Amino acid sequence: MVAAGPRSSPVPSIVGIMAGMDVLERVGPNMIDVVRRDFFWMAWNTVLAWVPVVYAVFLGSGFLAYYLALAAMRRYLEDRGLGRWCVPVTLGLHLLCAVGVFLGRWVRLNSWEPVVEPVDTFERTLLALTWSWAPVLIAAVFVATAVGHFVTGAVVEAAVASGRRGIGLVRATVSGTA
Repeated sequence: MVAAGPRSSPVPSIVGIMAGMDVLERVGPNMIDVVRRDFFWMAWNTVLAWVPVVYAVFLGSGFLAYYLALAAMRRYLEDRGLGRWCVPVTLGLHLLCAVGVFLGRWVRLNSWEPVVEPVDTFERTLLALTWSWAPVLIAAVFVATAVGHFVTGAVVEAAVASGRRGIGLVRATVSGTA
């Protein structure tokens, strides 16, 4: 006769299920809290990481558009034989942009206010421009605009020159004259 050993049942016992549930009841809520907390921190860190990137893209695209507009103005003046006016017109546009940013950001003027309330707009503008800190803020924005235009121009011109050199190398390689 063969002695029968402990028999393993494919169906877990009720005691095993209850012990497993006890572990789940103790660990489960804590894991949910960890997942929720980690998800919150992951989402928050993602926002903190991407907001400056998106802001930099918007800022860079604005300076690129400004550079391209002034480059078109420069070409227009040079085509008309007025090349000597390029620098004064560019500096004048930097100054107008600085005054516009000052009026828009500090005075909080909107584009429709001169049409809807011209007298009030004139008074607010005059009051803001006679403020003692107005020249300092306008000068700071002027410098930021001029430096941004200069840096954007240097980057664009270097990228265009590099692209032209690359196209020249590709053409030379394809034609076999490298």
